[in-house]
Amino acid sequence: MIALDNIDIYRKNASDCVQETFINKKQDAASIKKFIEDANTYIMNWFDGTELTAFLKDMYSISGIDQFTWSKIKDSGIPLSDLLYMWKRRKEDLYKLNQKLITKNNNHISTESLIRYDLKVLINKYGSYLKWKEQQKILANEKESEKAKMKDEHIINEIISARQHNEKPDTDTSEGGVDINALVEDIF
Repeated sequence: MIALDNIDIYRKNASDCVQETFINKKQDAASIKKFIEDANTYIMNWFDGTELTAFLKDMYSISGIDQFTWSKIKDSGIPLSDLLYMWKRRKEDLYKLNQKLITKNNNHISTESLIRYDLKVLINKYGSYLKWKEQQKILANEKESEKAKMKDEHIINEIISARQHNEKPDTDTSEGGVDINALVEDIF
């Protein structure tokens, strides 16, 4: 979590290092930009992988994840950040499924097998997760639009209120005062 808090610093240092390396090698700007994007993607995947690994270690009470299981996770085709979110969100459901599976197989299932089983469950749910994620974006956009509309209405109401407060009808007819309402009525 400390590393994630400082990710912008890591990105800037990596970007500076990449630019310096490419400048020294006389590369063009497009190559530098592509290399920076690839480096940022690699760094984000590393952080996401680290966080996912820590979560899985905690969830399954293990000290590490074997290479075969980790390669299945990385090769799932799902971004590690999405997998982490789905794993966290479905933690209770996965636990219940695991208990049923363990009971069915008389307690002869390894932790790595449970992780791979849970991964398959999450992969099967990925389509519905993407739909849910898109709906959340739409709802967030609608909420933001509604907020902007309310802010605009509030500003308009403040302007109208200020104008009404400043517009005092001049009906003083004493000492040479002019009754504007009477003048308007006389004109029409």
